[in-house]
Amino acid sequence: MKRVFSILLILLSLSTYGQLNNLGTPFIYNYTKSDYHAGTQNWGISQDENGFIYFANNEGVLIFDGQRWNQIQFSHSKPIRSVLVDSKNTVYIGLLNDFGIIEQNSNDVGSFKSLRYLLPPEIDDFDEIWRIYEFREGIIFQSFEYIFFFKGDSIRTIKPKDKFHFSFQPDDRYFFQEPGTGLYEYIDELVVEVPLSNNFKDKEIIEILEVQNHYLLICTKDDGIYKNDNKKLTKWNTPVSKFLEKEKLFCAIRLKENHFAFGTILNGVVISDSEGNIIQHINKSNGLQNNTVLSMFSDRDDHLWLGLDNGIDFIEINSPIRYISDFEDIGTGYCAMFFKGKMYLGTNQGLFVQSSDNSSNTGKEFELVKNTAGQVWSLDIFNGQLICSHNAGTFLVENSDARKISKEEGSWRYIPLIGHQELIIGGHYNGLVLLKDTEEGWRFEKKIKGFNESCRFIRQSENGDLWVSHGAKGIFRIRLNPAVDSVTEYKLYTSNEGLPSSERNIVFKFNKEVFIST
Repeated sequence: MKRVFSILLILLSLSTYGQLNNLGTPFIYNYTKSDYHAGTQNWGISQDENGFIYFANNEGVLIFDGQRWNQIQFSHSKPIRSVLVDSKNTVYIGLLNDFGIIEQNSNDVGSFKSLRYLLPPEIDDFDEIWRIYEFREGIIFQSFEYIFFFKGDSIRTIKPKDKFHFSFQPDDRYFFQEPGTGLYEYIDELVVEVPLSNNFKDKEIIEILEVQNHYLLICTKDDGIYKNDNKKLTKWNTPVSKFLEKEKLFCAIRLKENHFAFGTILNGVVISDSEGNIIQHINKSNGLQNNTVLSMFSDRDDHLWLGLDNGIDFIEINSPIRYISDFEDIGTGYCAMFFKGKMYLGTNQGLFVQSSDNSSNTGKEFELVKNTAGQVWSLDIFNGQLICSHNAGTFLVENSDARKISKEEGSWRYIPLIGHQELIIGGHYNGLVLLKDTEEGWRFEKKIKGFNESCRFIRQSENGDLWVSHGAKGIFRIRLNPAVDSVTEYKLYTSNEGLPSSERNIVFKFNKEVFIST
């Protein structure tokens, strides 16, 4: 198992917890074939009441309890194409010319019990069971040759005119497609042709999703998504539909809060809202093992599991934590700030801002703010303006542009100056600097005389004293004159005055008191 290497961790506010968003990338776990010791391809996923996750794998049924992988052994090796845990915690699987139940045994792994003995003798070759659903008519097993309804100790069948394609269960309805014929719905033991179904006789439907009981989204492999609203069929001309036309849809599921996840053949998984706007795009460039998604499942914690063409991935989409990873190629993170609806990230390579063209399709969410290439140390907001402290000096940031406002290089950080609303004081590589708020915004006012030490961490106590941490020398207490343009007195505190060490001390302020972290 591995995970995305991250340079910045963003903890979203509690008000956004559990809400899908397009900032950064969720945490991703990659499970490889060497982790679960089975086949590369994973065709179906489900979860039982204990939280165990089941996978329909090329070499059998995999069970993951969060720590350990187990595999159900079969007397004959067949790829498992589908798996479902129903509301009674019964596990059903589908494979080539067979389907049945996983029965629990003493080793807690289980064994396979076939149900094909319930079929009449003439039904012998029915191909692979690709989908399984729990329906009011019983458990549905669907292949391209038959649809089987299992209930009690009997099985009823539906046979197509020629071939089935896939079947679908949006909410409590059941649909299936017959290529070259159209789309049908199973209603009260009757097969009813869906109005306007002729539009789909030559299109390969991958999934049908319901949007808050208002309308259906009919998702095709090559032709995007169609909206079926009160028997009116229209093309869903949205960003996600256009994306899927190009990247080839293979699977889709509905998530919480009326969001949807779409797995593609060519370009990973994309998440959209109910209006078709792309919220998140995750592929091999930002964390997946493989760009071909064969199956998806939203677990009881609303996180997303992906069965891939090569491996299994777990995405914590319901977490309040997002990662800005090395896939963004923006360097090592030092600071971050939300400002005027945008996220700014300060790194050793410069100041980056969310791209104005953040379609989530480019794999790049951030662009370099003009004039800020190099080491960024801190970001602060004063009087509604964003100040960037930088190796090259101090910058006033507006959107994706930055203007240098201080002639003094090597800016660590600025803080408000008590009793001087129009001034802020900053620590530099060589002393202290004042900025003044003017009609044109913050500008350089003066360098404070009488102190030339490095001032990386700076705080001011309520009595006006400045406390400054030097990385190697210790802690300085500094007093300014009434005009705040000169240092009148300073004292250095080191290990001789009781600090555990004179090096690597940090000054911070909490509830109006100044503290030193050693």
